[in-house]
Amino acid sequence: ALGTQTDYRDGEAQTDPYSPEYIIRNGSVPEILTIATLTWGRGLPAGQAEMEIIDRIREKHAWEAALPPMDSPSNIAKRLKMMEAMERKEWAYREEEIDKLQKVQMEVFKKVLQRREENQNELDAVRLYNHWQNHQKAKEEKIRKIQRDCAL
Repeated sequence: ALGTQTDYRDGEAQTDPYSPEYIIRNGSVPEILTIATLTWGRGLPAGQAEMEIIDRIREKHAWEAALPPMDSPSNIAKRLKMMEAMERKEWAYREEEIDKLQKVQMEVFKKVLQRREENQNELDAVRLYNHWQNHQKAKEEKIRKIQRDCAL
């Protein structure tokens, strides 16, 4: 069987899926373009966290579409109230995300400390055992010396 070898390695092959050129009709905003920040390897293929991000983007677009126009003082006041409520909601979400991250970091830190403590305890046990062995050897040596001296 005759094999063929290429000049390129598998690592040099195309890894990103092909994204064809597109034309957008006036007035339309395809949903896929609203999540353009997600790329292959960075959010795609989508997992649970990415689906939550996509749902939040959809929710925000629906909220933006529901905002009243700025054509009257009452609509402006209503719009401001809605925007303030959304901002509070966004801050609450960010705080929740920060809390989650801090909890994960704390768990990692606890595991590292626990591992370090276990290693230190193991080291202390080895040192104590070696010290005890040396003490036992010295004791046995003294006993032998006393027995030799008494035998003479």
